Amino acid sequence: MKLLLVDDERASVESLIDLVKEDSQKEILYVENFREVEEKIKSFRPDVVILDIIDVNSKDRRNEGSESLRFIWKEYFCPVIVYSAVAEEIKDEENEYSNHPLIHYVKKGSRSDEKVMEKLTEIEPHIGILREVEKYVYETFSSVMKRVAPYAFNEYSDEDKQTDVMKRAARRRLAARMDELSSENHKLAPWEQYLFPPINDKILLGDILKKRDCEDDDPSAFRIVLTPSCDLVNQKTEKVLFGQCCSIDEGLKEAFGVKEVNKKIKQKIRRFLSGGHSEGIIPLPELKGLIPSMAANLRKLELVAVDEIADYERIASLDSPFREMVSWAYMQIAGRPGLPERDFDAWCKEVCDTL
Repeated sequence: MKLLLVDDERASVESLIDLVKEDSQKEILYVENFREVEEKIKSFRPDVVILDIIDVNSKDRRNEGSESLRFIWKEYFCPVIVYSAVAEEIKDEENEYSNHPLIHYVKKGSRSDEKVMEKLTEIEPHIGILREVEKYVYETFSSVMKRVAPYAFNEYSDEDKQTDVMKRAARRRLAARMDELSSENHKLAPWEQYLFPPINDKILLGDILKKRDCEDDDPSAFRIVLTPSCDLVNQKTEKVLFGQCCSIDEGLKEAFGVKEVNKKIKQKIRRFLSGGHSEGIIPLPELKGLIPSMAANLRKLELVAVDEIADYERIASLDSPFREMVSWAYMQIAGRPGLPERDFDAWCKEVCDTL
């Protein structure tokens, strides 16, 4: 296990360094200057960063350590142990990583060195998983690149065009290769149909949005985008078509045409979920902390002006082929001809009498 320890006062972490060195399975690199963190992370590639937040030599005492944490979060993701006198305060701050399971907090004080070691033991299985996934992605990337690169370099002489085509080709082929996992008889977790954060800076068909300033667990605050992606990306529309969302209970009632979800209906839920949609109702699984268990109702629509999209927060994108399923489900609802009400009881009797 490779550890990067960042603290501008070595005396305060000397005992921790000695404790780590007693373990032959651990390698530790100490960094005193916060401004060296980015360079050391890129060259050392640690499995875990143990990071102080307070820089006693800085005018803004938290600025350097906080910037290092933001860099790790956005540029080089790995487990972090915030090891600081203000660790608890940092944990309570409102930010995107405050409650992340791989960001840990240990307050300096009595027995804090031992607590850090306990955290490292807790984190160790996660490190193995992250490294295995990283290895798979890099091997896949290498396999794709060696086949794509000759075509890109032969097709264009301009470096910018070579870069663009390499990015496009690599992205598509890398995604296709990664999808091979789904053919290995592994069952996807329900939430795996979401891509989060969303994959594109443009709103796309199948995106899940939520009204700002609404509760995260309120299904009625969510919308699913139904306007074709090509129109949205190319800005060919002034309004975006949304399907409104509702609780899964309400969705099941609509899908089965009942007033309550009884035992008989519960026995049919598996078939409904496996079908992906029924009667314009699409079940959407929970994405814990972001999306509640709910359903999209493609019969309850809403047109929103493009300049009002800012009122909504883009939560996730539906991955393929679930995105295409949304399009197909809506086509079945919107593309069917309007038919008058008919006496199906009489028709049913007529058919039965001929059998």
